[in-house]
Amino acid sequence: MLQTRSTVTIDVPEEVVWRVVTDVDAYPEWNTFTVGCRTTWEVGTPIVMKVRLLPRLTIRQRETVRAHEDGRLIEYGIDLPMGVLRSSRRHVLTPVGAGTTRYDSEFVLAGRLAPLVDRLLGARLRRGFDDMTAGIARRARELHARPGQDTTPTARSDSTRSPS
Repeated sequence: MLQTRSTVTIDVPEEVVWRVVTDVDAYPEWNTFTVGCRTTWEVGTPIVMKVRLLPRLTIRQRETVRAHEDGRLIEYGIDLPMGVLRSSRRHVLTPVGAGTTRYDSEFVLAGRLAPLVDRLLGARLRRGFDDMTAGIARRARELHARPGQDTTPTARSDSTRSPS
């Protein structure tokens, strides 16, 4: 099993952090790991991502949204037949004080192929998720520092389109 978790406390209100996580149209502006994404964030619908595993290797990854609690939690993943591979990716926001949010990034990969994926790509996946966590914190701070910044959470993308 491959498992990774990273946590960061950000001196920014959860509405701003949530906007960063859910505004997939803006991912190319700050996200060096998931460089493209399309979804509606509705449970049961697809999330189609372009994931940069290597400097010159970007793969298309299609998963399914499993949970969505507005402002707090998003989970998505894959379930391949016969227990071959199952993944779970979670973004969890927790307010920890006035204007401060804890962001938790969780990823679990299980199944018969998980040890092979871990051996081949585990370090890169861990680094990618850590980089994305740092990018979320950086982007949230940037947005919060902008005067008059609208912090309304958005989910503007259409799940029927593929990432460009």
